[in-house]
Amino acid sequence: MVAVFSGLMSSGMSFGLQGGPDIQKLALSTEPATSVIWAGMPVLVVVLLGGFIVNGGWCVILNVRNKTAGDYVRKGAPLPANLLFAGLAGAIWCSQFICFKTGEPQMGSTSYIGWAVLMAAQILFSQLLGVLLGEWKGTSGKTRALLVTGLALLIASSGIAGYSGSLAK
Repeated sequence: MVAVFSGLMSSGMSFGLQGGPDIQKLALSTEPATSVIWAGMPVLVVVLLGGFIVNGGWCVILNVRNKTAGDYVRKGAPLPANLLFAGLAGAIWCSQFICFKTGEPQMGSTSYIGWAVLMAAQILFSQLLGVLLGEWKGTSGKTRALLVTGLALLIASSGIAGYSGSLAK
């Protein structure tokens, strides 16, 4: 259920990012005018705020349900390190969207495929990193074969999507 919900929310985020031209037009026409490359940043603010509210709400629900809210102030909790690493992870995560929205104007008529390419690249490279770090050790041959099959399908679908853009020409 979590995977299905995450998939639906990811597609919702894609719709939000693609549905931001009005906000981008406002950024381009309001003084001081924003350059085309950075015009997608206001869209990110709106879309990521929605995601923050959903994720923050879910964290509060889990803290209450699991009675773990006190862990944030528990004596001996590595709060500074946790804040540092959580902030670093958040900065890296947000930087992907900044790169995505600043590169989008350069994609022209194929910008619709950008989100799928970003998600495919995340899955591919995170799984390859997991293999290199040994996260898949101890799994069955069937599980590893399923991983390889899934990654091969992901690469093939990305290639097909890229090729489809050339068909319109």
